[in-house]
Amino acid sequence: MGRINLRFGVATGYNPTDFFRADAIRSIVSIDPSSLRENRQGSVVVESQSLWEGSSFLALVSPRLATTPDTANFSADLGATNRSERWLLAASHQFTNDLNPQILLYGKEGSAPETGLNVSSLVNHSTVAFLEWAGGRAPTLVAQALGETGPQAYRNRASLGITYTTEFNLSVTLEHEQNSAGLDQSTLARVSAYSPLALLGFLEFTQQEQDLPTRRAEFVYASWQDCGIKHLDLSGFVRFDPISHGRTTWLETRYHFDQADLALQWQMETGRPQSVFGAIPTEREIQILLRWFL
Repeated sequence: MGRINLRFGVATGYNPTDFFRADAIRSIVSIDPSSLRENRQGSVVVESQSLWEGSSFLALVSPRLATTPDTANFSADLGATNRSERWLLAASHQFTNDLNPQILLYGKEGSAPETGLNVSSLVNHSTVAFLEWAGGRAPTLVAQALGETGPQAYRNRASLGITYTTEFNLSVTLEHEQNSAGLDQSTLARVSAYSPLALLGFLEFTQQEQDLPTRRAEFVYASWQDCGIKHLDLSGFVRFDPISHGRTTWLETRYHFDQADLALQWQMETGRPQSVFGAIPTEREIQILLRWFL
């Protein structure tokens, strides 16, 4: 029992089964997907797990503790992470040494239950294939951003991909992402024509929800540990949006000292002003980060 950062999912760039991701990020330090999953607030939950040979079962309840977010300094901000009652059931079974799927059932106050599936399998000694899926009845993201209740339909979210790792610690992930609640071309045009700030407001909502804004995306992620120099890591990703033909690119070089990490990050957004990434005011951004371990 306590405040726990619950992280579900086997994909890299987009995690449909990461049901507790919404409103959990207090401050974005980096748009690296692994950073977004790690550097966020946990939800207050009561959790129980049972383990036996080859299988596991988890059940948790997250109560409503506040109604509005609180961004004041040193606030626990329970109105962000515990604004509604939620529950989750998760079960997994190891069928073989390379196959251990997980099934999830998630419920939220005022919403229809969602089901989820996580599957990963070792293709060979250096390649892992994965599938992550979640589905349930819900309105579109645009309707949720505008505070509307409908129309509701069955929405699917999924990530499908492979990760290849070389003998010199370079890992490359190719991932195809889908979200049937996201924008298609006609809805994107309607939102863009509604108001110059309408698309930015929608993107801010999807950022808080940590959801995929459009129906489809292609994602490539690379990470190279000890790239020629010990303790020096390189990583980066490119996400392409085929709906609005925009692209975001992120690169990082990070050196690990004994008690600190020093990182240089570069980010670029490209696309038409009416595209998902082209609408972001900041076209290029450079950031230097220093993390000190006490």
